[in-house]
Amino acid sequence: MTASVSSRGGASGERFPDRPHLPVTIPPLVCAILAERAVLTGRLPSGPGTRTFLVPLLVLSAGVLLLRRGRGLGRALVWPCVLVAVASLGGLAACGSLAEGRRGLEALSSVPVSSLELRTVEDSHPTRRGFLTRAEASLDDRRIADVYLSTREELSLGHTVSCVGRLRELGDDDFAISCRARGIVASVSVSHVRGSSRPGGALGPVLRLREALVGALDPGSSPERALVAGVCCGYRTALMGDPSYELIKLCGVAHLVAVSGSHLSIVTGIIAGALGRTALRPPSRIALLASLSGIFVLLCGSPVSAVRAWLMSLVAMGSQLAGRRAHSASSAGVVALCMAMADPHLSCDLGFLLSVSSVLGLCALSRYLSWALGTALRLPHLERLLVRRAAGRRALHCGGALVDALAASLAAQAATLPISTVAFGRLPLLGPFASVLLSPIAYAMIPVGLAHALLSNVGLGMRALGLALDALAGAFGRVLTLLAGLPWTSRTLMGGPWGFLAAMVPLALVLAFWPHPSRRTLRAFMALSLGVPVVLTLCAGVLQGPRVCVLDVGQGDAVLVQDGRSAVLVDAGPADDSCARELARLNVRRLDAVVVTHLHDDHYGGVRSLVGCIPVGSVLVGQGASGNVPPSLGMPQDF
Repeated sequence: MTASVSSRGGASGERFPDRPHLPVTIPPLVCAILAERAVLTGRLPSGPGTRTFLVPLLVLSAGVLLLRRGRGLGRALVWPCVLVAVASLGGLAACGSLAEGRRGLEALSSVPVSSLELRTVEDSHPTRRGFLTRAEASLDDRRIADVYLSTREELSLGHTVSCVGRLRELGDDDFAISCRARGIVASVSVSHVRGSSRPGGALGPVLRLREALVGALDPGSSPERALVAGVCCGYRTALMGDPSYELIKLCGVAHLVAVSGSHLSIVTGIIAGALGRTALRPPSRIALLASLSGIFVLLCGSPVSAVRAWLMSLVAMGSQLAGRRAHSASSAGVVALCMAMADPHLSCDLGFLLSVSSVLGLCALSRYLSWALGTALRLPHLERLLVRRAAGRRALHCGGALVDALAASLAAQAATLPISTVAFGRLPLLGPFASVLLSPIAYAMIPVGLAHALLSNVGLGMRALGLALDALAGAFGRVLTLLAGLPWTSRTLMGGPWGFLAAMVPLALVLAFWPHPSRRTLRAFMALSLGVPVVLTLCAGVLQGPRVCVLDVGQGDAVLVQDGRSAVLVDAGPADDSCARELARLNVRRLDAVVVTHLHDDHYGGVRSLVGCIPVGSVLVGQGASGNVPPSLGMPQDF
């Protein structure tokens, strides 16, 4: 029910796809997001002066549109006025949100933390010192503002917490600016949790069911079960605290463990298949399908990508009831514009931006890339031999499906690359291939995992389902480890505006000119695209001169010493994944040795995060300290 792209003629290369239609909602959506981001991130002041400027601009644009209708002014004035009006509305909405946040901060500062009711609205995120959880602060049943709770223990989604702690205003660093842009006004350092009540209200039963499902999957028991909980229920707290999550990000498949449109389409397809066997009339089936798929979104914690996909499915269902053909790109544009105008803070939500851009990329580029890949890989002589036998025809069909899947993955990556380049500064070169290999395993986990969790909660747990679930998760982990060990898995890219332009310009040129290259040109381009990263990676170790890098690991020390292919790490920072993340950013694929100077947590804690992420030749401990190595470190057996 999400973005569905026809691949007719794509795998075989027989028919060149038409240029995709750009929905009229896309330019206003871009203008609204840019205006809201400018205000929310402080690039455009949010004070009375800006509002005084935006209101007349909005009135002027509306007036020109009315005059155009009444006096027949040129059509050239219409679109600029529409875009200016939408941008003005977005800027005004963002100004209002920031003003509301400032009032909320003043109200929070005037009362003790112990008098507040803090209801968690997201799962906890593990940090170096505990957990960070977004919560809605209320006083006397009146919502005030959203804050971050810093706690030693994990807090469950939907719980209402009463605690003792200290309210801290956000500073002026990048993290604080990001928090304010996403609607968070302060942080609360919790020293003691006095009480916690389970979810109540209309969503209480659904959230309690989610707790039961996550508990049945037991994500804390192993990395495999943590992966299953993330894929099936959107619960990633245990997974983010495991070193394997760094491998997932390194390979560019984090979208497989973040519930989004693809997950919703799997569940919706299963439900639709079951409802299709009933005697219900189409309107009743569609209403029931919309309700059940909405419950699944709630069970997954209502991530913005899944909410976007569900709203798109509602638009598609409405089109079906009205007897009209659904258009995925138009649905995505309408839904995204409505969401951005209703909640300006979504314009600064990375998940929202990546979700919308990936859907639009699928709609715009998937058929074109499928045609290009199919044309470049097509071998007519081999096709004529295979088509004579049934097994050969099945092989051709499977090959076409793989080409279409790879094209869809490439389209999504191309569309999200301008955003991810600025946000992460990395390009997962094997991301599309990893997605093709791992997505069938991940999507197979969804029905098996949900069935296992539901049956376990009613006392009908089946050992076969549990074994199948562990086998799928184990296969996912083995393929992931294999891909992460390849030397060209991911490369560092330039960030900032230059990185954005480098990723955006080729995409814009393809959409503008819609080139129709020959098979020879496509094959040459494919060989160049595959060959250059491999050659650069193989030569990187030889060309790398001596360097010493002090890694950004927060409260701790970690120093990398490199010369050509040789690399030694002196200390590894605190007990989190910051050291492994920094090594991945610097494209370090192997360490000859890790030197632990002394046994303080902020010097040796990060050694554990390297296990399974990067090969290490040996671990060296300072003389006199080797007899006091903590057993939890697991040296030297882990290496």
